[in-house]
Amino acid sequence: MTTRPNPYLSFGWHAVGDGLVSPTIFVGVYGSLQLHSWITAETVELEEDAYSLFMSRSISMGWSTAGGNDLTKEPLWGMNEAEIDRPPDNLNGRIAWFQVGVSDRFDARPLPVLPILACADDALNRVGEVHLDALQVFLPMHDDGDAAGHLVSGLNWFAICDPDARTSVRITIDGGDGSAVHHRAADILATLQQINTGAFHFDSISIDDSMVVDPIPAVVDERWLVRGHPRLTLVATTPEWSVDALGWIIALVAAVCGPSGRRPTPGLISIGRN
Repeated sequence: MTTRPNPYLSFGWHAVGDGLVSPTIFVGVYGSLQLHSWITAETVELEEDAYSLFMSRSISMGWSTAGGNDLTKEPLWGMNEAEIDRPPDNLNGRIAWFQVGVSDRFDARPLPVLPILACADDALNRVGEVHLDALQVFLPMHDDGDAAGHLVSGLNWFAICDPDARTSVRITIDGGDGSAVHHRAADILATLQQINTGAFHFDSISIDDSMVVDPIPAVVDERWLVRGHPRLTLVATTPEWSVDALGWIIALVAAVCGPSGRRPTPGLISIGRN
């Protein structure tokens, strides 16, 4: 029998018991980046690049350390890598990607999806003006009621958004080859609709491939992107088109879509305008 290579291992996933755990989260930011007038391509390559800006911001906020995956002092994450894609003023492509190492103590606290995205957004806005088209996050998915409750407790942040800023979005959940997440489509939508999501509304879910949000290039390589397996796509309404709002949806979907009572499984979640 031929042994298939495990696509998870290249992203830091390792086997624990009967499940897979990842200390790694990848973030891809898509759209366009217009550098500030006082910034040049050499500035963001030779002086302060995506790595140094993201790391400096996360350290100053008290969320991370400069020690890579050193989690002995319980930061939310350790810095791995980051890069602004070339050319820096690309149109309708990936602007940048970020990789961090997180604790595998998933029962101790929710995954820091929103703080990671906030640092990525701050780093990019430090060098230019971002026009956001999509986000993609590769992360552990886990059916965790505590994480969902944590997100709901912060909903007041979105309570006074401009009513005219409401935006219809699509969220694609890719569990990878062999994932059974598509079998739970109806349950996932029902759960999202039962949760108090405030100004966020989840309208429908589909396995129609024409609905998929598929930004290019992805933040994972071809060993993950094995097509042929169904991918779920949610249609939702967000109170505004912002990294904060999109990150809140990604974090909630990751909490709802993962297996219950087991180790988390890897998932690739992409979100864009509907």
